[in-house]
Amino acid sequence: MKLMRAVAVLMLVSSIAMAQDYEDVKLAAVELAPKDFTSRSVTYEAVYLNFSSTIPTYMQWNNIMPDKYLILSIGDAAKLPVVIRVSDEVKTLVSGFKKGDTVRVYGKVKEFSVKSPHAMAPSYYLEADKLEKIDKPASSANESKPQPPPRRKRVW
Repeated sequence: MKLMRAVAVLMLVSSIAMAQDYEDVKLAAVELAPKDFTSRSVTYEAVYLNFSSTIPTYMQWNNIMPDKYLILSIGDAAKLPVVIRVSDEVKTLVSGFKKGDTVRVYGKVKEFSVKSPHAMAPSYYLEADKLEKIDKPASSANESKPQPPPRRKRVW
């Protein structure tokens, strides 16, 4: 009996470890063909834009409630919104993000069970398990400032 319990625990631990393996993909590939990535654990890097606690009605029809989830605009949110469960850790992490920060997202691509009546609304979303802020090396001062266009002389 103890041996069977040990085997069951070992199988459970190995399945949890396998579930934590994320496939590194390009965001563009997921946005172009989200059906190919449905129910797969993926990770990608993209630019953080903002977050919203206001959730559209069609997402609420899919049990994504405003008191339990945040919608993050990471990459192109019009094609693949990122949905993450609210917790104190997530709140502090998201409040530290600035527009333009590079973020690594870990999660599963899922399809909305109830479709939106609007044609432009996304049919898929990414349910995030984890977020990480990626620190990019600082560029030199000359590269970070865009140069103004040269002035033209007025000829009268």
